[in-house]
Amino acid sequence: MKKLFLVICLTSCTTTHKLNESIKDLETLQTWVNDDYHRGDVPYGPANNYYIILESIINDLNNLKNDKQKH
Repeated sequence: MKKLFLVICLTSCTTTHKLNESIKDLETLQTWVNDDYHRGDVPYGPANNYYIILESIINDLNNLKNDKQKH
């Protein structure tokens, strides 16, 4: 699943601006997952899995953004 999200993000993120937008959207999604978990709408296991996947993708996009800024 992580690879699918990453492929989608990487193919749609060609500029630093788009990377920033994607990172912001993924951080919003993380907040929603956290909110759903605390409301009891999502059990701990799936919420934790989604959160970890989103965190990893955000980290990958930040690394990509930093690489683009170096060149």
